[in-house]
Amino acid sequence: MKNAPTQEHDKTPHRGALEGMTILEWCTTLAGAFCGKLLADMGAEVVKVERPGAGDPSRARGPFPGDTPNPEASGAFLYFNTNKKGVTLDVERPTGRALFLDLLRKADALVVDRTRKQMKFLGLDYPRLEAHSPLLVFTTVTPYGWTGPNAEAKAYPLNIAHAGGEGFLLPGGMVNWGRPPVKVGYNVNECDAGMAAATATLAALFVRDSLGAGQHVDISAQDVVLWLYRLNMATYTDQGFVTTRNNVSASIGGCLPCKDGYVQLFMAGGDKEWQALVETMGSPEWTQDERFRTEEGRMSHRDEVYTCLVQWTIERTKREVFHQAQAHHTPIGMFSTTGDLLASEQMKARQFFAVADHPGAGPLTYATAPYRMSATPWQARRAAPLLGQHNHDVFCAWLGLSDQELVRLAQQGVV
Repeated sequence: MKNAPTQEHDKTPHRGALEGMTILEWCTTLAGAFCGKLLADMGAEVVKVERPGAGDPSRARGPFPGDTPNPEASGAFLYFNTNKKGVTLDVERPTGRALFLDLLRKADALVVDRTRKQMKFLGLDYPRLEAHSPLLVFTTVTPYGWTGPNAEAKAYPLNIAHAGGEGFLLPGGMVNWGRPPVKVGYNVNECDAGMAAATATLAALFVRDSLGAGQHVDISAQDVVLWLYRLNMATYTDQGFVTTRNNVSASIGGCLPCKDGYVQLFMAGGDKEWQALVETMGSPEWTQDERFRTEEGRMSHRDEVYTCLVQWTIERTKREVFHQAQAHHTPIGMFSTTGDLLASEQMKARQFFAVADHPGAGPLTYATAPYRMSATPWQARRAAPLLGQHNHDVFCAWLGLSDQELVRLAQQGVV
């Protein structure tokens, strides 16, 4: 997003927390790319491998500046690949595969999003990689993992969201319980899988020295979705109770419309919280209804409570509701739009957004990182790579190829 309000970041070079680690990322999905991004943002040298010619599929996805498609200015690619180096290499060709194996000798970890069958077909299954590079951490991020009857099944993020049981719980906090299932917006499930992959990769790298060997880190995106909803599994195994969107909440409130948007109220129903809510609203007459005097009564009539709450919120802006609620210690939060967040004083105080320049897209506003590290802070160390931008740096400086050899490989379509 161009010309968005932001703040200056410290541009003094700082050591990254993972400085000295080298990661090779060979992924075409956002889950794998996000894993690589998290490691790159922490200072690891992440080299993204793309197919010669078209490059990564996300280069064809928007948004684009000026709504003009440009593979060097895709918002999706720019965000998911900031702080990485980029090379082009056709790993499916024997020559490209040989170069790929040479690169692995320089890497601490390899992140891929291909199935066992796909990697075995290329002669790059884990036994081969383990023999080739015993200290390598080999991370795979696939829809269903490398084991089980669905291991080779093709799936898109929408399939995985529902395969993990999420659809039965969404939309939550609404009164229209009969609405068809939906998934969490945009790429949340893919990013969840990427975070799990990055966390497990770091753990494998941490223990590598004591083990004296690398290992295979096998991430199933379905497992990640199910893992995030683990409390519902406990409810079923302990009580035989199947959680759905119309029984998931043991609270009153939910998503409440305002003049200019929505707020969310989550309240367990206790008398102390209820009294704070009553005071927030100025003690309207309906709150004295006998049905609402006890926690049990409010829970059994929560639809009626919801209707009455809406009569109060719909006459106010979401900020009015939020600030009035906070003054009375009532747990109400605003549904924020992107514009709200870019203008948010809280986000400015956290320095969550930063402007970074890119040779193909110009200066753009990016989200930084959801953590703050005092000694090794997040920095925009490099823009997302142009297609093949670091071919010379990697193939010549790392592997010792001559300029003439690199030109020949490019002419052959290998790089």
